[in-house]
Amino acid sequence: MPIAGLKISRLSGPDCVAYARELENQRSDDQARRVFSTFRMVIDYAWGQGWIGSNPARAVGVRTAPDWEADKEPLDIPPLDDLRTVLKAAQTYDQTGRAEAFVSVLLFQALRSSELRALGKQHVTLKGPSPELLIRRKADRWNQLQRVKTRSSVRNVPFGPHTVKALRRWMLACPPSKDRLLFANGAGKAESYANHYNRLWLPLLIAAGIIKEGETPPFGMHGLRHAGISLWIKNGATPKQVQTWAGHASIQTTWDIYGHLWREFQDEQSAARAAEQILLS
Repeated sequence: MPIAGLKISRLSGPDCVAYARELENQRSDDQARRVFSTFRMVIDYAWGQGWIGSNPARAVGVRTAPDWEADKEPLDIPPLDDLRTVLKAAQTYDQTGRAEAFVSVLLFQALRSSELRALGKQHVTLKGPSPELLIRRKADRWNQLQRVKTRSSVRNVPFGPHTVKALRRWMLACPPSKDRLLFANGAGKAESYANHYNRLWLPLLIAAGIIKEGETPPFGMHGLRHAGISLWIKNGATPKQVQTWAGHASIQTTWDIYGHLWREFQDEQSAARAAEQILLS
C-alpha cells in the first residue's frame, strides 16, 4: 500500500483517509476496522514518544458498507473567474437585490439549497461584531419547512461585509411571508428548487454570459457551496471549522470531500519558516 512508503513524520490527514478508503475496498468490514485500529494505535504510540506532533489518524475511521454513500457530495468547484462574473452580474440583475443576496448566501456561507429555501429573516444577525446566519431548518422536496435532521446541521455561519450589504438591501425589498422567508415564492411559501434553478439561476448565468439560451450550465447552484468551502480552506479555516460551518455529519466527511485541498493550498516550507519566526524574530 502507498502509505507504507511514507515517513511517519510526514503523515497527513488525507494520507490516513486514503489508507482507510483503501482498506474499505480491499478488506472485509471487520478486518478493515481491526487493521486501521492497529494503525491508529501505532501512530498514537509515536505521538506519545514525542516522535510526531499529533496523530493525523485520530479523526479518521473506516466506514462499513452501509455508510459509504452517507454525505456523498460530488466535488464540483467552479472557476474563480466564473464566480467573479456571476457575482458581478448578480449585483445589477434586479433592482431589489434578490439575485445578489441569493448568490452571496449560497457562495460565501456555503448553504445547501434546502437550507437557503427555508432561511428566514429571524435567522439573519446583521448587528454586532459577528454577523452570522443561523441554520435551523430546511425545506423538503414538497417545499414543507422542517427542522434540519442532524445536530451537526444546526449551526451558525459567519459572513463578511459583502453579504451584510447584500442582505440588508434585499431584506428592505423582500415581500412579506408568514414564515418570514427570505426567498419565498409569490404566495409567501417556500420556493421549489426547480423554480429557483429555472427562474433565477439559469437566467442569471445567461445574463452573466456564462451560457446561452438552451445551453447546459457548466456548474449548478450546489457548485457555489463547494466553491465557498474551498475558499474557507484557502484562507486558513481548520478542518473542524469547515465541518462546523458546512454542517457535515463528521469531520471524516469533511476530509473525504475536501481533504486534498488543505494539501493543495498549504505551503509547507512557508509554514515551517513562519513557525520559527514566531520565537526567533
